[in-house]
Amino acid sequence: MSYWYGKVTKIYLNKQGDTYDVWLDVQWYYRRMDLEDNGVDLAQYMGEYELVLSDHTSLVDMTCVEDHALIVSYDEGNISQSRLPPETLYHRWNVEITFVKKRTKVRLHGMNLSK
Repeated sequence: MSYWYGKVTKIYLNKQGDTYDVWLDVQWYYRRMDLEDNGVDLAQYMGEYELVLSDHTSLVDMTCVEDHALIVSYDEGNISQSRLPPETLYHRWNVEITFVKKRTKVRLHGMNLSK
């Protein structure tokens, strides 16, 4: 899983003559390796294909998007849901993230976890 995953929340069009520039508001998913790199304990409890939906958003040029991905919501407390197929991207946690900027460096300051 070397890609970054995001959820498109808004699409913006900017007319440039006869064409349009397209920008996307993206809400980011974090991979286990992203959390490990920032020393977040939750990473040790995540599955290989598990993603965490964050409140971190960015405005991204549409040309940066390579493809779409299906990310399944998973509720471990729901025994009636179907079993996840192998190598399926899924998420079960949401996080609120706080960043701190000191001079030119931005670092993760804190996270608040919810389902």
